[in-house]
Amino acid sequence: MASAAFTLAGVYGFASGEPRDPTRIAAQVVTGIGFLGAGTIFRAEDRLVGLTTAAALWFSAALGVLVAAGMEWVAILSTVLGLVVLTVVGVAERKWDERHAAEAMDSQVTQPDR
Repeated sequence: MASAAFTLAGVYGFASGEPRDPTRIAAQVVTGIGFLGAGTIFRAEDRLVGLTTAAALWFSAALGVLVAAGMEWVAILSTVLGLVVLTVVGVAERKWDERHAAEAMDSQVTQPDR
């Protein structure tokens, strides 16, 4: 909602009834959300944590800009596609983690203690 509010303010808020250049505000939304998203990404041991959260923040800001620009159907279709991708990737990630956890357990069982 905030990115939509900023976009609408950029279009209508600073002119006496005349629309202005909304691309300037959209560019700043991208920059600001990119900065916030970078703060959610952490490296923990051999993994990256928070990358999906950062991408979702960026995506939701883009949806706000789309809605404010009058492209509601693009925002709706993008939301559906985003949910499908997140669901499929989530299932694949869980299977990947389960497989690697099982391999780690097998390697601990087959290697003698030193």
